[in-house]
Amino acid sequence: MGIEFYFANKIENLATQFLQNLNADKRTKNPFYSPMVVVPNMNLLKWLQMEIAKNNSIYMNIGFDFLENVITKALSKLSSTKYDNYIFLGHKINHIELQLLIIYVIHNNNFIELAKIKEYLGDENQSKDYTKKLWQISFKIASYFREYEYQRENMLKLWANDKLINPDSKMENAQKKIYFEIFSDNGLLNKLNDKLEKENSFFNRKFTTLPNYSDIVFEEIEKEQKDFTEKEFIYIFGFSQISLVHYKLLVKLSKYYQIKIYQLNFLYDFWATEDDSKKWQNISNLKEKDIVYPNDNENPLIKLWAKPSYENLKLISKLIDKNDNFEIKSFWIKNEKQKLQNSSLLNILQSNISHNNLFDMQVQKAIQDKSIQIVGCPSIHREIETVYNSIIYNMETNKDIKLTDIAVLVPNMEKYKTVIKSIFLKNPIDSDKFEINSKILIPFNLSDSTASFDSSFGKALIKMLELAKGFFTRKDAFELFLNPCFITANNLVREDILVWLEWISKLNVFYGFDENKIDFYSWGLALKRLKFGRIMDSVDDFSCEKDLFYQNIVPFSDIESEDIEKLDKFVNIIESLFIKLKFLKDKKENGEFWAYEIKNLINDFLLIPDDLKAENYVLHQILLDLERLKTYDFISNQKIFNVSYIIEFIKANLSEIPSGIGSYLCGGVTISSLAPLRPIPFKIVYIVGLTEGDFPGFKETSTLDLRTEKREIGDIERSDANKYLFLETLMSVREKLYLTYICKDIQKDQEFLPCSIILQLKDYINSNILINGQFEESEAPLKGNSKFYFKKQVEFSDIFVNYSFCERLLTLIDIKEKYKHIFNDEQIKLIEERYNNLKNKEIIQIEDKKEDNEINKIKLNELLEFLLDPLQFLLKKYHNIEDEENEDEKIKEDEPFYSKFPYDYKLITKTLDHYVCTNDQKESYSFFNKYYEFSKLESKTPVNEFGEIDKNYFKDFIIDRIDKGSNLSNFLNKMIINNYFFYEKINLGYKEKNDEVLNFKEIDFDYDGKIIKLLGSLSYIWKKDNQIETLVITNSKYKEGLTKYIFKPFLFYIFLLNEDENSNSFHFVKDCDFIINISYKSDDNNNDFKTFKYKIDINEAKQYLFMLIRDFIKKEYDYLPFDIISDIINKNKQIITEDVINREIIEQKILDDENNDFNKEEGLSIFDIIKKTVPDDCFTKIYNRFNITRISITPIGTD
Repeated sequence: MGIEFYFANKIENLATQFLQNLNADKRTKNPFYSPMVVVPNMNLLKWLQMEIAKNNSIYMNIGFDFLENVITKALSKLSSTKYDNYIFLGHKINHIELQLLIIYVIHNNNFIELAKIKEYLGDENQSKDYTKKLWQISFKIASYFREYEYQRENMLKLWANDKLINPDSKMENAQKKIYFEIFSDNGLLNKLNDKLEKENSFFNRKFTTLPNYSDIVFEEIEKEQKDFTEKEFIYIFGFSQISLVHYKLLVKLSKYYQIKIYQLNFLYDFWATEDDSKKWQNISNLKEKDIVYPNDNENPLIKLWAKPSYENLKLISKLIDKNDNFEIKSFWIKNEKQKLQNSSLLNILQSNISHNNLFDMQVQKAIQDKSIQIVGCPSIHREIETVYNSIIYNMETNKDIKLTDIAVLVPNMEKYKTVIKSIFLKNPIDSDKFEINSKILIPFNLSDSTASFDSSFGKALIKMLELAKGFFTRKDAFELFLNPCFITANNLVREDILVWLEWISKLNVFYGFDENKIDFYSWGLALKRLKFGRIMDSVDDFSCEKDLFYQNIVPFSDIESEDIEKLDKFVNIIESLFIKLKFLKDKKENGEFWAYEIKNLINDFLLIPDDLKAENYVLHQILLDLERLKTYDFISNQKIFNVSYIIEFIKANLSEIPSGIGSYLCGGVTISSLAPLRPIPFKIVYIVGLTEGDFPGFKETSTLDLRTEKREIGDIERSDANKYLFLETLMSVREKLYLTYICKDIQKDQEFLPCSIILQLKDYINSNILINGQFEESEAPLKGNSKFYFKKQVEFSDIFVNYSFCERLLTLIDIKEKYKHIFNDEQIKLIEERYNNLKNKEIIQIEDKKEDNEINKIKLNELLEFLLDPLQFLLKKYHNIEDEENEDEKIKEDEPFYSKFPYDYKLITKTLDHYVCTNDQKESYSFFNKYYEFSKLESKTPVNEFGEIDKNYFKDFIIDRIDKGSNLSNFLNKMIINNYFFYEKINLGYKEKNDEVLNFKEIDFDYDGKIIKLLGSLSYIWKKDNQIETLVITNSKYKEGLTKYIFKPFLFYIFLLNEDENSNSFHFVKDCDFIINISYKSDDNNNDFKTFKYKIDINEAKQYLFMLIRDFIKKEYDYLPFDIISDIINKNKQIITEDVINREIIEQKILDDENNDFNKEEGLSIFDIIKKTVPDDCFTKIYNRFNITRISITPIGTD
């Protein structure tokens, strides 16, 4: 009668002993016998299964389970009262049932003891967070009740009898009241069990706790005086800590079972004596108050990190003292000392911690080597990249290492998982032979995630319910629509959703769905506009002459909406989804109702795709969990569950469903949480995230946790558990240990320290092992393309490696440009060849995508865009790459509080256009009012008070521009007074039926014997005799110097001068002065109207256009943006000389602008990541393109 403990400082020794004991059990010869083996987690279970298979050549029929389950099964075997007749509320798997009982007590009672909790929750009808708060606080209290069951047995016994430990504690009063209402003799639990028994419910089981069930079993055994001569074995493997209640139950069970416990142990008190009784006496004699104080002879790191081990053994010693008839045996499994010729720093450290019983070695001191490396990293992304490349390095340099010998341990998987997946799932190009999108370089398995993070189905279900609860925002809706489960269920493809997104963006939908009235920005209005678009003509823009809407609904259609089947599908899905969610929105119902309705919601709108079959397990679990809501229906007839409850319920259950990638310990590198009880041996281990404040964690300070009021032996803080976990991991590493942390915040220019454990480890190594007494850390470079990767490695670190071919090559390019003398000609040639090859294959395939088709037509606007920014124009035209500055349309969810671009621009320019054409202020104000109201119906402008403010702002702006006495008004009056003939537009190659539009044929330009047709149009031209005037209206303020607003009319003028001398268009412009008038937004100096006069020689015009078309046809991807060029020229009084503007000056200007933009919050655009090249002949191109406009300018009315 008793328990046998087996202790070792290597888990392999524990496993060997376990296998010997298991094989010695005669029952294992029976193939139908299943020995009971307890493991702390699935990961250790997997490792133990592999050890059994490796040593026994086979693994079969071993009943691995967790401690609570094995104890209940062991009790059940002793009794006629079987465990499967009960639902154990203390078991983690039944957490929801206990939480529902707590919710009932809090929600339905106004006990004075619950006043503080009620104050926190607020009024149910007024507090929008009531449901969420109630769910969260009930979850926490349920968790603490479970902990109290194992660690505060006496307190719960007092509570069940309506007594307190500390009557002055308001929080204990509150929790006692909740516990008493549930677990007392007349409490909710017994009433519920009676009701279930009477109604013969679907549960078919009663609710209880493990201590209550054990009392029933042991009373039955004592009453019936059962005899148990044939004792089964219970094997408990790998636990660092076991609670006091579980130990007590194991002591009782040891009368009927042979119990063997296998634990890691590094303590001095166990290795210092051979006498078993003295070992326990040593532990019993340890000083204690609220904590256990280690032996004075103990290793300093054990003193700091092994508190859980001391307290675990102290609990056992107390049980020995209290149970005189309890027999305990302990066995120290000694190591066969491994003889080492060359001891590493890690070996010496492990030997010191284990009191010199691991290795047979001659040295106790060493110099720093690569067996322990501490690495600071500038960001979480660079931290994981450093680990990734280091794994490749170790695989390349040590051929004996297998991927399964390597582990990456993560203290905070929630923080690191996304980054880990992004880097380990990417395709690093480690040589120029690798093809794009080749297979993943490092196979890996990733455990310790949950369905709440990984499940597409879970996210879709939560998002649907959040839509029902919320305002049906565009952001939430498209997060659902783009979910693969929604796409599959509705027989869609992703491209369909992108069409929907385009419609909703154009229709300016933001939230809400009112099908009964016109509600701006709503889905209801958008669907009406789409439907009207099928029977009425839609227009691209406002016009006074057309009847544009019916009953204040503006029809909308585009090419995609002409597909009736596609449009009907969209409308039907949105409407049916809304009807269903609206039905659920304000419902307060029982659990049975919600279980039924959620199933229907899933059946109607979600279906798991064939390539996501693992999601079927999530679906199955959610459907089972929904049935558990019916527990509440048996407690009460009240209908309290609304959408918010159901969302929290499903989230909680998703967080309990395990998820991961690959097969643990088998599928390549193991990536796992640094969770307690996981001392699995690996040759190489990386522990990431060891930054100060992140690890080992902080002391529990929650006022809900009553254990903080008075500590007892066995209460282990998270920080202490993590310290011991680190110790176990340190002792399980066989060759190399990498400890990484984030050492700085590059955005805030703030440095971080490593965690206290690293500092303690360094201090110990410096004081006790290193010859020079100074452990040096490494710091990962800020960027992957750093020259540090090409420097000689230090002796104590091997982390300066990078296997990304792109980044290595970019680094060489940079080094070559700065330190060209260190390369020979052959090396330079090889670097440039590889760079060009990579650029053609990997980056933007500019050269490959050039069209072979000859250019035979050029539009005015194309030539204008090329002139202002050649690179951006060519990327847009030939590669469909545009600089999208607008935010992602999918995430827009707020209606406009003011008119934004391009609507604000259109409101002003179209009104000013109307004024120029009519020269009637009153009519223009009327036009603006109608246009604004039309825009409102299109949901483009704000409404209500914001709409009035916005409208008045634009009205004042327009009045300022067109009011009598304004420069624009004066100009138009001058044209009328002087009898200028007005053309609303002149077209080249286009035809419009309008008396005020002049149509010319396209211009045939002779380019080296090839005819290229030139097309274009220009608005607002006045002509009288030999003078042509044109008007450009802009909403920008005047800026002195060369301006981009002259170029469109200037190029049109050049086009006309290049026409055949017998043509009408040439005669129209022949011998005329060409005057460009620019109307700017007013500034403080009244600089709102500028005039520039040109008269270009015909031959000069032909030469200029020939040069521009030649450069246009060449398609040279030069970075020569006019904005940068004009800034440089204008600062130098518009002088264009090579000492004023050249490649070096332009590149410096680009660099300065990028540095000035560094702190902007906007994300990177596509042009920020494209390599921009300023051509060597930049001065010649700038001079040829812009000097003609500068030297020909005759400013009128300017200084």
